[in-house]
Amino acid sequence: SIADSRAAALAIAIGPYARTIPPKAITIAEERNLSLIEIRPWKLRFSEVSERILQGVLEDQFLRKARDQFVWALATGRIASDERACRHAKRIGAMLDDDFCAVAALVNSTDNALEPDFADIVDEMLGVAADMAASAGLHWLGTTLDGRVVAFIGKPRNGTLISSFLKEWLAVLKHRFPRVEVLVGISDLYLAAVGGHGLTRYADAAASALEIVELAAERGGHRIAVFRDVAVDVALRRSAKEHSGAKLMEEYLGALLAHDRNKKLKLMPTLIEYLAVNCNVSVCARNLNIRRQSLMYRLERISAIAGCDLTDATERFALQLTLRMRYASSADPASGFHRNHRM
Repeated sequence: SIADSRAAALAIAIGPYARTIPPKAITIAEERNLSLIEIRPWKLRFSEVSERILQGVLEDQFLRKARDQFVWALATGRIASDERACRHAKRIGAMLDDDFCAVAALVNSTDNALEPDFADIVDEMLGVAADMAASAGLHWLGTTLDGRVVAFIGKPRNGTLISSFLKEWLAVLKHRFPRVEVLVGISDLYLAAVGGHGLTRYADAAASALEIVELAAERGGHRIAVFRDVAVDVALRRSAKEHSGAKLMEEYLGALLAHDRNKKLKLMPTLIEYLAVNCNVSVCARNLNIRRQSLMYRLERISAIAGCDLTDATERFALQLTLRMRYASSADPASGFHRNHRM
């Protein structure tokens, strides 16, 4: 029952009632990978052992909490000053490197039965990463929040080393936690030689890594994603938030979206499919399972409502761009030009 309670160890005081540790206890401990501690009362009191263990646990919890808060302060740019942050980092044993990159990971369980232990599993994943990073000569500084991991890897010699390290980490996690899925996003390398100094770079790197992993999760296809994997969507998402981007989407898609909200026949899926097959009418009609004549009618309606000429290459490009922009700025796959991601 002690092993089932996930205890770290079992301490047995040797004395009048137990001269030695029972062989059965040793056998069970070996089978369940439970550490046994033999205490001789005339040399050390059990209360002293308990007090020291409790003190160590409390100190460890305090240090972990301090490190977690420090990492999130770095990641969110909530640092009062570089000098103060460096002093705080030294107190908690954290390394702040001039050369580093940020890593963000989304951790999801495929088994609801793991939910009660999920936070402990993610913490263990962080511990595995820290040990592996140290073996690879890297500095790992990470924390977790709501199933997301944010970490900074210091002393990266090149992107290949970081990628190899993360692949090995994911392989270990897959073996140890087969019912947990991990998706990783990596920022660019922040090198002092080309990017200067200052701890604000940590917040920039973390924001980039989080954006990359979130877009990669929406799009699928990457266990380890870098900026290039989602570069187009990142640029279009940012453009969509600007006035000019929003105006462009309204100009080309506003009337069609209003039509689809109020009419039974939705024209947006037809437009998306038509552009996705490079305007091949026969293929588009077949994919939509409608007659060619019906497709031509829909395309005429689209042209009339959107006020654009689908035979004009510039107009088609504008429609493709705005559809992709709308898709990039939304988590809904049906929101824009998602089919095959072709432009």
